[in-house]
Order: sequence, then structure tokens, then C-alpha cells
Amino acid sequence: MDRQMLAHFREDLEDTRKRLLLAIARMEEAGIGDTASVSPGGPPVCATHPADAGVAVFERAVLRENACVLLAEVEAALERLAGGAFGVCGRCGREIDADRLEELPWETRCVACRRPG
Repeated sequence: MDRQMLAHFREDLEDTRKRLLLAIARMEEAGIGDTASVSPGGPPVCATHPADAGVAVFERAVLRENACVLLAEVEAALERLAGGAFGVCGRCGREIDADRLEELPWETRCVACRRPG
């Protein structure tokens, strides 16, 4: 992969990292991810049943957890970029298609290695 493509992916990953950090910080400020109670600063919960409030808290916690997992994947991709291993399949060692990396720049496997079976 040439330097221009690597710079493109680095910029994309850094932008994604910034957006995720901001989103996670906003969720934490709003109390999202706190499964102990519904935060008054969080989105309104119009519970028609007591369990609805619990479901809303759980769903917000899942959103925060997903953002944290994606952030870890993005940071790992940035480390691979710095270390020269970006765009190389972690399973077979072949180059990951650039179109695939455009969609998922944190991808660690080529299409063939991602196929089930």
C-alpha cells in the first residue's frame, strides 16, 4: 500500500477516534452506561411499565460499550499503521483489499479469512 493510501487511512482512523472519544464522553456526562439508575440528564424515559426504564438503561449501556469496543479496534488499527502491519490479514498474511478497508479501516482479516466455514 502506498504512502498516500496509508495517510488517507490514518486520517480516517484519527477522525473516527476523535468522534468516538467525544461520543463516549458525552454518554458519560449524561450517565449513559450507568446501569444503577436512570440519569436525570439522560434521554427521557417514558415508562409505561417499570421494566421499560430498565430496558432503556440497558440499551444505553450497550451503546456505550459498543462505542468503547470500536474505539479499541480503531486504536489497534492506528498501532498497526504505525508499526507497518496495517492492511495485512492477521490470519493468512495477505493484503486486505483497499475497498474493504474503506468500509472498515480497522479490519484485521481479508474477505477470504472472514468467510465462515
